[in-house]
Amino acid sequence: MTDRLSALLHTEADQLRVPPPDAGAVLAGGRRLRRRRRITTAGTSLAALALVGGIGLAAVGGGDPADRAVDLPPAGTPSVTWAVGSGSTVHLDDGSSVAVDGVVTSLSYTSAGVLARTGATSSADQAERDYELIDGAGEPTAFELELGDRVASTDPTLPLIAYARAGADARTWEVVLRDVRSGEEVRAVDVEGAFTWGGWSAPPVALDGDTVYVGLDAATLAVDWRTGQVTTSTLPPATMPTVRAGREVVDLGRDGGEAVVEVTSEEVLLETEGSEQLVSLSPDGATALLHGYRLCEGTATSPQSDTTDEQPDRCRFTEDGALVDLATGRRTPVALDGASGSGWTADGRLVVVAEETVEVCELDGTCTPTGIEVDEAGVRVAGSLYEA
Repeated sequence: MTDRLSALLHTEADQLRVPPPDAGAVLAGGRRLRRRRRITTAGTSLAALALVGGIGLAAVGGGDPADRAVDLPPAGTPSVTWAVGSGSTVHLDDGSSVAVDGVVTSLSYTSAGVLARTGATSSADQAERDYELIDGAGEPTAFELELGDRVASTDPTLPLIAYARAGADARTWEVVLRDVRSGEEVRAVDVEGAFTWGGWSAPPVALDGDTVYVGLDAATLAVDWRTGQVTTSTLPPATMPTVRAGREVVDLGRDGGEAVVEVTSEEVLLETEGSEQLVSLSPDGATALLHGYRLCEGTATSPQSDTTDEQPDRCRFTEDGALVDLATGRRTPVALDGASGSGWTADGRLVVVAEETVEVCELDGTCTPTGIEVDEAGVRVAGSLYEA
């Protein structure tokens, strides 16, 4: 463990608290505070936690992981650069728009296109949710996938979606990889460990290249889905993993803010101060956006709702942000004040929706309007997390 991260662990572990939102503000992002990675191990190794908690560190069934290796699709280039959804419409980088069944709740990049998750409303907190794949030609393809309230994950370089489901008993979970083009299940790896900390029906996961991270009570496991090998990661337990390109955002607790760390080496790349500054990481892990909370009005209801006093959620940033080049540490101001949403292109540039216009921003803070207009009510930008 690096000296810097070790010091952070010792300093922050004893007095963790979850910062409360501003009074009267309805904060976007669902369970954002609960899913932030809290550094709580206080020098105790996760290997020791695994022994205490009974974490399964090898795929159930035993044997040499190399004997179970699966030849699945190699990494590829995303066919869609960016996407923004609002209501039942998904707007794409080429200026086209695609109508989907239901209301868009989130958009995720895959190498086969953008995966749209839909529901009865724009809220992520609903039991019934469907998926549609929108390829580079703007053609939507629906496939059967009933995940309920589980937290699934994609990687922009793979045509896969990963999620967890209940296994043979209360302590066994199956980490599943499914091809978004066909809906076919291409891999399932069993892991063991209790999951009681979250309100979901299965542990949350993060797909990052060949690894799926699984947030259990006593550890966050790292599953090599190609070989089936399961190990304990360096990430804290009982948190929602959101690893991107080998990097993660962790909550330092108390008034310590957040940090971007390398998962393998535990090197700290960026730190923030105070609970009001949040960090969003680009899909390629090269850039971080520093931003505040969004303030929201209304509720995430269906546009077809008969209730006249409820409207789809309308959220806006109340201050500007900053882009951080994690290779150099350089910070550049970027206009966010008044914007209704932000996300990322598949290749790591910032996407901002402001005054009903989609803008793409470079690392130097220059934002260029695309000329594409969207309804800002319930806006969902690909590359951003929407989980509840």
